Amino acid sequence: MKLWHWLLVLTLAMALGCGGGGGGGGSTSSTVSVSGSVVWIENLQPTTPVSSVSVGTKSTTTDPGSGFFSLDVPRGVTSATVTYVPSGGAPVVRTFNFPTATADVDLGDIYIGPATTNIHGRLVSSADASPIVGGTVTFAGGSAISASDGTFTIPSVAYPTTNFSGFLSLSGVASATGFFNQSFGPSGLAIGTAVEVGDVALVPSGSSDPPGLPANLTVTVQPTASSAGALVTVKQGGSNLTSGTVGGDGRVQFWLPTGTYDLTATKGTLSGTQSTTLTTLTSATNATVTLK
Repeated sequence: MKLWHWLLVLTLAMALGCGGGGGGGGSTSSTVSVSGSVVWIENLQPTTPVSSVSVGTKSTTTDPGSGFFSLDVPRGVTSATVTYVPSGGAPVVRTFNFPTATADVDLGDIYIGPATTNIHGRLVSSADASPIVGGTVTFAGGSAISASDGTFTIPSVAYPTTNFSGFLSLSGVASATGFFNQSFGPSGLAIGTAVEVGDVALVPSGSSDPPGLPANLTVTVQPTASSAGALVTVKQGGSNLTSGTVGGDGRVQFWLPTGTYDLTATKGTLSGTQSTTLTTLTSATNATVTLK
């Protein structure tokens, strides 16, 4: 009995000792992962040479082939700073802010460039054109919250000095509680210090006419100033899959499964072709076709 009594006391002591840490088995990690891919706005490619990314006191460099980076940092961080030193050029430093990180943060593609501009617009309800307050708007890695009148300004967005078609091919996302997400894009270049995107209309989530599937391929037809009305046909293996008409912004969008596609744009006697490959359904792909 004495042996059994001793073993019982020892077992209870060990159990209490394991529990003395305040429930450590249920604690959350003190670090989070912040990841993304850095893209140069002039060519929509990873920076060459690579960029440096710092979050808090941690830093790393981007992958040469994809521009990807990932850092394990303390919880509570709110920004990532990208530094790029082009060959023979001045350093480009850009800070991207995000909500306080209490879980892993995926910034997606974040764009840097030789210049910056502001993206200005307004969030409204498609039901009655009333302003949407407190909506979140993201574009090129930057973000903003809509004000009481629905207006928003995303500051210091990467802007090119030569390849404006690449900038015009980018799309952003607007979201708000009680509404379906809505993509949008710039329809023109910067005037003064801002690019105006106008009203971005969000469909109420209870609507009987929700928006269609999100586009994962944006085709820009050059020259954008005269490509409105052009017909873009998507082919695979010689077979026509779908087609769409280019809008006033020089673009048309499609939702397609992963794969390689041939794009043909025609307008009058002009035509152009381009091949593109979609490798994922969860990120946007951009392609450009030039009419000749």
